[in-house]
Amino acid sequence: MMKPLSKCSQREKLMREIECYRLECLVCCEIVKPMQSIWSCGNCYHILHLACVTKWATSSQAEDGSGWRCPACQHVTKKIPREYYCFCGKQKNPAYSREDLAHSCGDVCGRRENCDHACTLLCHPGPCPPCQASVQRKCGCGRLVKLVQCCQKEELLCDAVCDKPLNCALHRCVKRCHAAECEVCAEQVQHNCHCGKSERMVACSVANLQQMRYGCGKTCDLPLACGNHKCQRLCHEGECEPCADAPERVLSCPCGREVIEPGSRLSCLDPIPTCTGNCGRKLPCGPPGANHCCEAQCHRGVCPPCKKSTTVKCRCGSMDQPMKCKDLTTRADDARCKKRCVRRRSCAKHKCNQLCCIDFDHICPKTCSLQLSCGRHRCDKPCHKGNCRPCPRVSFDELTCDCGANVIYPPVPCGTKKPSCDRPCNRRHVCEHPALHNCHAEPECPPCVVLTTKYCYGKHEQRKTIPCYQESFSCGMPCAKPLD
Repeated sequence: MMKPLSKCSQREKLMREIECYRLECLVCCEIVKPMQSIWSCGNCYHILHLACVTKWATSSQAEDGSGWRCPACQHVTKKIPREYYCFCGKQKNPAYSREDLAHSCGDVCGRRENCDHACTLLCHPGPCPPCQASVQRKCGCGRLVKLVQCCQKEELLCDAVCDKPLNCALHRCVKRCHAAECEVCAEQVQHNCHCGKSERMVACSVANLQQMRYGCGKTCDLPLACGNHKCQRLCHEGECEPCADAPERVLSCPCGREVIEPGSRLSCLDPIPTCTGNCGRKLPCGPPGANHCCEAQCHRGVCPPCKKSTTVKCRCGSMDQPMKCKDLTTRADDARCKKRCVRRRSCAKHKCNQLCCIDFDHICPKTCSLQLSCGRHRCDKPCHKGNCRPCPRVSFDELTCDCGANVIYPPVPCGTKKPSCDRPCNRRHVCEHPALHNCHAEPECPPCVVLTTKYCYGKHEQRKTIPCYQESFSCGMPCAKPLD
């Protein structure tokens, strides 16, 4: 009994097809000859005519420059091939020699596809065979070293404990030897806030081990050095600041006009004297460069709201309007006039119509939504000037006429009509007369107009000029048929 033949590789199959003149181009469906320039896909290794691929890539390249698709595997490539190279890519325009394989340079391949070792075969089509070089590989933990073939993909493992340092650099991996990265440390460490009120448990890592304290966001409330007040800052790092009311820190009244006599205040609890003048601190309201000043008597703390008004220019700059200072927050947004913008948007179709508009480009926010030239889809671009671009969708199926004689090969733009055909219609018709109309895409065939011989409705007269589609005719004589 004969043994079944072993399955040949893609490389051997391509070499056999080249030598037997059976290699066919997928674009033009013609045989690829040894003297013709070729192109080989780097993903599926299919071999095609260089001229066919260049024409295919130029016609099917996307408008956004994202590339074109291989007709065999649909792999996207950005660069359009225009030059003829051997299979290994070292020689440009290789000369045909009967001693070597067609389209090869006859030199050692030297490609490095799956490893760092070069292919030792002669220049060949298709993928390189698995690398047979011997290399030393270590197991996952690095204790076991073994000599294996480079193409071997099996993981090398030993029975020892991994014991590699984890991401925290404090604990070690306790799992058996493994090839993948060690898992993140599952231990947790405790962090305390600066003020000591809160604590949290966090994952053990290098960063969390270096910084063991954090700010909890609450008021510090730790006693100050004076012993009378508590720190009002949010939980913070380092020591608390000295008491703000300490005698050595407060040297004048709140407005700064009168100096406090030395020795008059012995403790931070003693009241801070105020003068009889106005506060005079500058407020955020008022004209630019001439802010209003606080008119209240010298006081501590936040100044009361200003009772004056400020003239503010609206956003678009069309008019000024007074606003009460106590209602003023930001001058850019508070004052808006009632003037509507009458400018056209970028599409030149719609008006802006915004109140107190400050837009410069007036980009139209609407979607175009007009029907495209294909008649099937609508434009999904923002509202724009001029005509919409052609429909970007393409089909990779062949488009044929109704009888299949004429073909439009892909890529076929959306909305393309079936190719016209000058052959007679080959559909089944009601009558047996030969079709007088060509192949068409309409669901119904036109009526048959061949002249036939037919009787009138009452069988009185016979005529030879009645079209085939017409069932009968009236001769104009009385019917004379017996009634029921």
